[in-house]
Amino acid sequence: MASQPLLPANPRWLPTFAVVLLAIVCMLVVMLSLSRPDYRRFALVSGGLAAGFGNEDAFADDRVPLGASVIVPDFHPEGEPAPIDKLWQGGGQLPPLELPVAVVPPAATATATPAPELPPGPTPESRALAHAAVDALVAGARKQAGALAARFGGGISRGEVEIETRGRTVVLRLLEKGSFAPGSTTLLPAMRKQLQDVASVVAAQPGPLVLRGHHAGAAATGPSDWTLSAGRAAAMAEVLQGTGGIDPGRLTVVAHGASRPLVPPASPRAERNTRVELVITQPIDAALRATLDMLAASREKLDGGVPLEQILDPPAAEVP
Repeated sequence: MASQPLLPANPRWLPTFAVVLLAIVCMLVVMLSLSRPDYRRFALVSGGLAAGFGNEDAFADDRVPLGASVIVPDFHPEGEPAPIDKLWQGGGQLPPLELPVAVVPPAATATATPAPELPPGPTPESRALAHAAVDALVAGARKQAGALAARFGGGISRGEVEIETRGRTVVLRLLEKGSFAPGSTTLLPAMRKQLQDVASVVAAQPGPLVLRGHHAGAAATGPSDWTLSAGRAAAMAEVLQGTGGIDPGRLTVVAHGASRPLVPPASPRAERNTRVELVITQPIDAALRATLDMLAASREKLDGGVPLEQILDPPAAEVP
């Protein structure tokens, strides 16, 4: 019995399949012929692949494929491409590629803040001038203290007045005895007259004048220590400003109550804690201040190893 073939020699579907396949191939050919490749993008992609994987067979060919037209200079992933003016058809030399170059921004160098210009170092002349000025201020304070001591000689001997020099500062300390009646803010006539003499000493010398009131041990039924210390300092300021003729802009009144004793409250001289202090400070002009700042920056010291500022304004002695 003769064997039959599994499929007929000419199946019916074969012509239809061939027609469909031919139509697909024709469509691909038409699409390829109508396409316009972006040769710049092609160069970027091919260059990236070559750099990443290398070329097995490298050859140079800068010709544009026949039938191709270059319509865009750059790749635009979004939006429509913008045609260029010229179409390059056929072979020949390509126009110069203007491929985008990745511009790496320079490293962000932190803008260093310029170092402040240091003042010029002290010269021997500036040191000599500063030392001479400091000596002059200290000598002026001692001279002023001597003039005040001449007017309060009797009060100093009776223990009613104390005069202290502290660098460029003079402290005239008027105790309650001889200045005010106990528990009162009214000046005694003798002290009022002496304050007018004080005004004649300090009027010619510029600088701030500070009246610091201190009072300790106020009676429970009378004014407080704060009230008495403030009232007594203000009473002295009024005399210096009124009959003494001192410019009120130079005067400052401060009340401390019993917060700053000179001696412990239980000491035999506890009466010294109740007082009014007139603090007279020799002024420093701008030129000397600038020189002192320069010397302080260079840690300039006197021969004894003490800073100039401490010579001018030594700290007050603490209560033992």
